[in-house]
Amino acid sequence: MWPWETMEPTEWNNLFWRSIKFTVFNSTVCNLIVNLIIANSGQEVLNLTDIDRMPGPMLFAAQIIFCMVVEDMVFFCSHRTLHHPILYPSVHKIHHEHKVTFSLAALHAHPLEYIMGNVFPVMVGPALLGPRMHLASMFGWYFIRSWESIDGHCGYSFSWSPFRLLPCQPEGNYHFFHHEENVGNYGSFFTFWDTIFGTNSAFYKQQKIKD
Repeated sequence: MWPWETMEPTEWNNLFWRSIKFTVFNSTVCNLIVNLIIANSGQEVLNLTDIDRMPGPMLFAAQIIFCMVVEDMVFFCSHRTLHHPILYPSVHKIHHEHKVTFSLAALHAHPLEYIMGNVFPVMVGPALLGPRMHLASMFGWYFIRSWESIDGHCGYSFSWSPFRLLPCQPEGNYHFFHHEENVGNYGSFFTFWDTIFGTNSAFYKQQKIKD
């Protein structure tokens, strides 16, 4: 069921507009602050010297996959940290106001969480690649990460989603469970860090009972 079907109309209306406000603030003000910091850092973080030369398909794919693996590891760590009793009540609890998710819930987050848990993990891969990463690869990576985040919060479990083709990729209801039960399933693109640390055991136990 959708959130507007499970909540009182007034409660849903308030949550919807809060989501709009967080989404607009995070995607404009927070992004601007982060980009200004990077622009004034004096570090060459992208290959801008041959901007007219597109990377080959193999290089493009390799850089995207590298960023996915790095982001998943950093996101797992930051996401699990955000569930610490010190940070959860005042920061991450805002994101969990959505017990039943839809796409707008992806950016419904405290600005500190948005920078720490959304922006930072996404930027680590490109930062490690530095000038070796072409601008086209960076924009391709940002597009794929945004797409995956919307896919993970959209409320549907698409069997035909291209992300289901990835090895160790979570099922469509993997992140839904995290919002419903507020436990485990901290990864983004992959499940192996959750499996290694046993933080998805409750999810698979529930799936086993349903089967």
